[in-house]
Amino acid sequence: MRCYLIYITIAIKKYIVHISKMPKDQVNADDFAGFLIHKLKLLKLGIRMLQFNDFHIMQIGEILASIVKFAKPILDAFDLTSDF
Repeated sequence: MRCYLIYITIAIKKYIVHISKMPKDQVNADDFAGFLIHKLKLLKLGIRMLQFNDFHIMQIGEILASIVKFAKPILDAFDLTSDF
């Protein structure tokens, strides 16, 4: 379970890298938002199942923070964050 939660964060980052390589006119903001919301809901559910002192929660938080730092310029370039 814990490894799957970390995998979800890796899948989010991989998806963002995939989007960054696509032409801007092929990127669908609705598909992106649906993917992201689905994965974040899975993370929320999984984290609730962990103990409050589980170190995996800290690892997941660090990965999510790095995704935000990495992805913001890409998402801004594709105008995917204008509604957030």
